[in-house]
Amino acid sequence: MYKAILEVEGKVYSLSSININTYNRGLGYDPNPNDQTILFQIRTTKMDQFIWDWINSPNITKKNGKIKLLNTDENVVIKTISFENGFSSSYNMNFYQNSDSNDTSITLSATKITIQVAAISPSTPGATKD
Repeated sequence: MYKAILEVEGKVYSLSSININTYNRGLGYDPNPNDQTILFQIRTTKMDQFIWDWINSPNITKKNGKIKLLNTDENVVIKTISFENGFSSSYNMNFYQNSDSNDTSITLSATKITIQVAAISPSTPGATKD
């Protein structure tokens, strides 16, 4: 089974989806913060004050963090997405009447996004053993 988590300042949040957008303007052009964006969805039973202060602050609050994709069956990290100086450029909240959880979609802009992929395990779906 696979699981995605967000790690920021020692706090860990379970994610229900992740989308990454990186845009390369080319050599000699300064990047725009919107060139490096991550859209992720946190599923929670109630809004966490730490997340709320980060995404809803009147001042832009920048944080460094990681999103990890884990193979929980083998207890290994498959992919790590690190971001530097990440701040919320927008958010969308979904509330469900008959559900114990709610979703908060956060669009995070960052000065740098780095993706590290672990070595492929033969048991990873779609992987082939050499």
